Amino acid sequence: MDAFEDYRSLADALPVAAERASELEDRAIRMIVEDIDTAVEGRRLAEARGLVERLSRWAPGSEPALRANWKLVAAAGAPGDELVAVRELARSTPKDLVAFERWAALELEVGDAQASLRLYERLIAADPGNESRVAQLVRAQYRWRLMLLPDEVVALTRLPVLKRTEFATLLYWLVPGVRTAPSATGRIATDILDLPLERRREVARVVNRGFMDVDSVMHRFEPHRDVTHRGALRALLRVLLLSAQPPACVAEMAATLAPSTELLCRTAASCGLISEPAECLPLASLSGEEAQELLHRTLARMGGN
Repeated sequence: MDAFEDYRSLADALPVAAERASELEDRAIRMIVEDIDTAVEGRRLAEARGLVERLSRWAPGSEPALRANWKLVAAAGAPGDELVAVRELARSTPKDLVAFERWAALELEVGDAQASLRLYERLIAADPGNESRVAQLVRAQYRWRLMLLPDEVVALTRLPVLKRTEFATLLYWLVPGVRTAPSATGRIATDILDLPLERRREVARVVNRGFMDVDSVMHRFEPHRDVTHRGALRALLRVLLLSAQPPACVAEMAATLAPSTELLCRTAASCGLISEPAECLPLASLSGEEAQELLHRTLARMGGN
């Protein structure tokens, strides 16, 4: 590698040095790529960074230099930097599906949800039967939908604990058909009258769709009480149950008006809202991040986005 660099430095002045550098270039690049791989695997990232900079001087914008830089920043664990690196590589090597798929995943994670959506659509067009990519496309569609919501609604997904009113707001904005359904009179909750007009409208729509309950005796919704995992799962399973084509996983729950916690947890696992019944924490409070993930899984189970 040193010999190649020496010849390269003299190439402009000496034709024979330029010729010798050209002869050694491929071998030198292979050697430095191997050294970069070894340094990255050994977590010697400072050493790898110096080698990547050296390779980039030799062959700026080349596929080996771009790929080596991607490996380095990926090993450093900085998703934002990795997105920049893999985006550049994927654009220069469009047939590299590994880089292309990682680009799509990072756009979804830390970049532009709309860009991720377009990338997954291209990947699926090339391989329609790839279930993993289809699942990621649904996730990208959901993230794109979130981006279109009012800022105050998106902010709810970042709260450490959601109140029942806030969870109802997410249902109102994210479950298809709730906002556009005709207004209806039905169960009235006297304790939502102090809420802002928009929040009252959201709660009323969600309650009248049958997704969340009002106490039948006291006519109270308890808008300021924390929503629990049990309450959220029950609401989301009702969303599935009341959908145009209820999935088979909610059949057992359809047979009872007051499902037990065990049945709720078992059904939630069967429908894919949680991985297994043991994940069910019925009395725990629900965060905004947990709520939006449960909503994503619910809409994916409905076949929507």
